[in-house]
Amino acid sequence: GGREVLIELGSHSSSEDAGVLDQAKLSSRRERPKIGRRIEEQVFRVTIADRDSMTGDLLATVLHQDDKYEATAVRPNDLMRSLTSKCADLVVIASDFNQRSQNGFELAYAIGRAYPETLLVILLNRVTREDIVRAFRSGARGVFCRDRPMKEFLECVESIRKGFIWVKGQEEPFSY
Repeated sequence: GGREVLIELGSHSSSEDAGVLDQAKLSSRRERPKIGRRIEEQVFRVTIADRDSMTGDLLATVLHQDDKYEATAVRPNDLMRSLTSKCADLVVIASDFNQRSQNGFELAYAIGRAYPETLLVILLNRVTREDIVRAFRSGARGVFCRDRPMKEFLECVESIRKGFIWVKGQEEPFSY
């Protein structure tokens, strides 16, 4: 027994309805939750794009421990193509993958523009204030540092699934 989280519907004026319908047509690939359906009943689809396949597979394995997650690891340069064929509720992107055209922050921004309903987490090697700011500016809802225990990765994804923002780094707090 976890806490129930219900999906709330906002009210729209009739002039806004046309824009909402257009947006729904653009994102018709994505299954919409039923009104009042509990989030816990849905499978949450996660796509992980890490710098190498072994770490991506490890993160996917952590999520497979809970049956409410469906996780897939892909190479960062295959991520956009993967999202066109299989939609994801959450994308986890390494900030430091090696690709000439863009880094993880830029890829996260591009995904946020192309798939605005998809949630994003940025994987960092170390947490710095600058990287946290870059992650959130790129559209991320969470920042996960590789030096944290793997059980915290599951907590991170679960928190974001429930609508929260996640930032947890080294033990010493940041001063803002």
